[in-house]
Amino acid sequence: MKFNIMLSSILVMLLVAFFIGCMDNQATSPVQQGVSKQAVGTAVATKIPQVVESTRGDLNLNKIAATAATNYYQAWTSGSGTMNAQNLGNGHYTVTWSNVGDIVVGAGYNPGGQQMTWTGSASGAQYFGVYGWMSSPLTEYYIGRSGGSSVGSYSVGTGTYTLNTVSCNGANINGNGAFQQFNCSGNGGSGITPSDHFAKWGSLGHSVSSPNYCIVATEAWNSSGSANVTVGGGGGSSSSSSSSSSSSSGGGSGGQINLNSWSCNNHSSGLNIWNGGVGGWTNGAWIEFNSVNLSGKTGINLNLATTQSGQFAIKIDGTGGTQIGTLGYGSTGSWSTYQNKSTSLSGASGTHNLYIVDTGGAANVGTISIY
Repeated sequence: MKFNIMLSSILVMLLVAFFIGCMDNQATSPVQQGVSKQAVGTAVATKIPQVVESTRGDLNLNKIAATAATNYYQAWTSGSGTMNAQNLGNGHYTVTWSNVGDIVVGAGYNPGGQQMTWTGSASGAQYFGVYGWMSSPLTEYYIGRSGGSSVGSYSVGTGTYTLNTVSCNGANINGNGAFQQFNCSGNGGSGITPSDHFAKWGSLGHSVSSPNYCIVATEAWNSSGSANVTVGGGGGSSSSSSSSSSSSSGGGSGGQINLNSWSCNNHSSGLNIWNGGVGGWTNGAWIEFNSVNLSGKTGINLNLATTQSGQFAIKIDGTGGTQIGTLGYGSTGSWSTYQNKSTSLSGASGTHNLYIVDTGGAANVGTISIY
């Protein structure tokens, strides 16, 4: 009897020690779930990652879901506030968050380097765009974000960028420790080929190798918001000459032109513009894109969210210029539920300044494609 009691006491002590050890480990190092799970690093050493993956509201810490459009999905939170991330498959993810300390959610590839194209947008996020890691030397990078010390500029197919570097020490994909961060200020819209940027960083004396994951990320801190994003395309690396257009100009009749509403060249006053969309539309409000080649283009698609019915006029060469299309829409269910709305274009060819003009109703407008 005494012997059994001693064994029971020892077993209880071992179990207590085990659970205390797990709790201490979670508080001092990133949570890694299998060989595929990667913790997201931050530049703040006190923000230790807690990796979570949520599908249909249920936590799933056992695997990364592979999809047809991408092979990598990630949902990470620093732990504060609330986040609901859903991996819907085929590169499609949604996330809502409230009063978070820091979150990063996205879909993409591991290893990275492929062309990154996407539709959708994020409302309330501090960053929305291409984000990833390199393993040697250990590097965290953002394309389409400023910050840090400039080490030079370079050009690729989507435009001219400035490479800014930051020395960091904190949580990263290897655990904790020193790493470098690259912030590439410039166009952060759809159609980016990271491998083009990798090569240019090397030409500036900052060689990188061994790409790890690369995602179209929604990152937010000290905020509340939502995102609805579908990542697709990009079967392999491409040279800078073949990268897709994604800012204020489009190329020819050979393919689709991808534009980001928030990267417009000009706009009317009063609009609410964030990195991921344009809202606050009233009758007569407009955004403009310079030098769009409309040759061979017969349609336009707007990815938008609204609870109203409304209409946009598609015009060229001014808000009072020739109208080449009318795009009507109805409610998508909420101001954060984005759907694609399309209409035909006619009566335009060659290069023009393109205007999207509100003629009734209001919507949050994300990405725009002309085909």
